[in-house]
Amino acid sequence: MAIQKSKVETFQVSGSRQDWLSKCEKALHNAGFKSVLVNSELSLLSAKISTLTLSGSIKIFISESDSGFINLRAESSANIDNIYALFRSPNNKILEMFSKNIQ
Repeated sequence: MAIQKSKVETFQVSGSRQDWLSKCEKALHNAGFKSVLVNSELSLLSAKISTLTLSGSIKIFISESDSGFINLRAESSANIDNIYALFRSPNNKILEMFSKNIQ
């Protein structure tokens, strides 16, 4: 069984929840994530990534804040029991892949 760690990053954006649901879905596809699942009722997205150097997943929770902004809570979980994890955090890489493709 693989050893995994998690990391959470939160973004605060303006717009509607439905717009960000579709933007996040598009960002996951553009970043190369597979098995992208979207639950619009719960405002939740999940996806998996598996490459030679990286194996993990991401969940994105979309909620409205009291100040009228949209909160995107991205939670990555990645295997850290490989040689590549010694050089660069797999969780940072997963979150970076998502955040670079979000627009």
